[in-house]
Amino acid sequence: MKLRDVVLGDIDEKKTRKDPTNSKDLINFHYSLTASPPDDEWLVYFDEIRKERAQNDPFTPPINRHGDHFVMSCAPSELAAHDKNLRKDVVLANRKYRQAWEERQRNRKGVMDAIDEAIKKLKK
Repeated sequence: MKLRDVVLGDIDEKKTRKDPTNSKDLINFHYSLTASPPDDEWLVYFDEIRKERAQNDPFTPPINRHGDHFVMSCAPSELAAHDKNLRKDVVLANRKYRQAWEERQRNRKGVMDAIDEAIKKLKK
């Protein structure tokens, strides 16, 4: 299996509109994902990273997933800073997921090698 990083694409301007659940002047910015999260584990890492960011900066907007889009609700004047942080967080989640995935691959190879070795001993 080849591992593909999640890639945050451009803002989908056709889907981007005023946040209907908020009375402030917030806009729901829809980001396309050019590669979807491989599984829920990636989303757990991403959520952990976002929670840590929100603890350090209480103005960090939450990110929601809608199909093949991430949606971030913020004021247009704050978009540039939040966009930069969101892109960093996707990269960090990719890195954490890749490290865990590679560790599983090493462990799996170790188990397969041990099985092969045990079978060879039986054939002697």
